[in-house]
Amino acid sequence: MKHGASQMCGRHQTPFFTTSLIIASLMMMVTIPSAFAQTPATPAAPPHVVRVQTGYSCGMCGGLFYHTTTTTIEPSFLVWEGTNSSNPKTLPNKKTRVAITREDWKNLLRSIDVSALRALPQQGCRSCRDLPESWLVIEYSDGSRIAVNYGPSEIPKPVAAIKFPAVLIPMWL
Repeated sequence: MKHGASQMCGRHQTPFFTTSLIIASLMMMVTIPSAFAQTPATPAAPPHVVRVQTGYSCGMCGGLFYHTTTTTIEPSFLVWEGTNSSNPKTLPNKKTRVAITREDWKNLLRSIDVSALRALPQQGCRSCRDLPESWLVIEYSDGSRIAVNYGPSEIPKPVAAIKFPAVLIPMWL
């Protein structure tokens, strides 16, 4: 034997170790790129309108009808509510639900000018000062909303332009 030579091969020179090293390297070459590859995130659907509500309240200034009325519109129905009448025995609180068409809902959505509604100044709580108050609320699928308060004789143009479904609401049944 020559000086420095050994009869035993080092562990790094055995056929088993070399084969294992090749297999491990191949597996790393296959798995590492996939670990760093990012799958493109599916873009979330933009929020859509799920409900439109409009109403009127006048505190104690209501006269002989309801002091508060609320109309809630969803894709297939409209709910009208009248509450707080001056005489609850003859005019009790009332809630009426009527169907609307898909076309009614689409016309309503097309008539909403979101940027114009957001640009309107807020007037605060008019009914807190016993002044009549009207409101409009647009609710979205992500929980966000646009709310506008205004005096009933001062309907802002973006609110007046909204095409609410023209349905008959039975009042006395």
